[in-house]
Amino acid sequence: MTERDVTMVIPSHNRADALRTNLPGVLELEELREIVIVIEQHTSDETEEVVAAIGDERLRLIRNPGTPGLSASRNAGVEAAAGAWVVYGEDDCRFPVDYVSVLKREACSRDAQIAGAPWLHLDPGQEPAEELARLRAASTGRPGLDRHGFVPQDTIETPFVPAPALVRRDVFDRVQFDERYTGNAWRQETAFFISAVRAGFRCLLTPKTASYQVQQWDEGGSRAPRLHYELDALRNNWRFLSMHGDWLVAQGDLSGKLAFQASFAAQRLSGTARGFVRGRLGRDG
Repeated sequence: MTERDVTMVIPSHNRADALRTNLPGVLELEELREIVIVIEQHTSDETEEVVAAIGDERLRLIRNPGTPGLSASRNAGVEAAAGAWVVYGEDDCRFPVDYVSVLKREACSRDAQIAGAPWLHLDPGQEPAEELARLRAASTGRPGLDRHGFVPQDTIETPFVPAPALVRRDVFDRVQFDERYTGNAWRQETAFFISAVRAGFRCLLTPKTASYQVQQWDEGGSRAPRLHYELDALRNNWRFLSMHGDWLVAQGDLSGKLAFQASFAAQRLSGTARGFVRGRLGRDG
């Protein structure tokens, strides 16, 4: 492996402001030989101008040539990547400078092909390292399908890792992101990691680093009208359960596919209903 043998792939859709804010920090990451930004064919904002204005030779922008959507963009980024490892970035996330180095060190020392880290949402002024240490010290239980933000006390083996994970290139010879997760692509990242584990690869979650978000952007991404978004989530969740539900039940992570889908639907739809009521009350007030 060379000193810089990692490609970062960042799918992005109409998020020029997010890229303008976060790309300078990404360029400071250790071990990156290149950053491939994948946009949709119909991207209509200033993303290309933003990338060109930064002017770093490691930045490369391509358009997703296949099915529109996050999964296809991730796959297209891998096809264009030159690194021996691929790390997935997010246009609205930030990373400590040694993020990739820590993930690669953990993967290599433990003979793993995938390594991920917790994802933190921080308030302005909050220090990522301090919050990570606090969550690590208070960690209880085990990772799970919907335990978003789970921080283990030490590095563990699990497929339940956030999207900005490091993946050894040979994993993609056997596993790709499923492009049939459409719309908001709910569960497509977890489906990829579980598929890799089921194919015999090892996947780690380490608390020795973390990605984090300190700002949200309303534009672009996979945003859709609320009801449309929730229907996408229900459809994609059922596809995920159809593919991996029996395996998750056998692993003790689910009690049953139908029960989980029913509970998931109830939670999502009740949240939508509460949001609708609050919106109406706000307008009426």
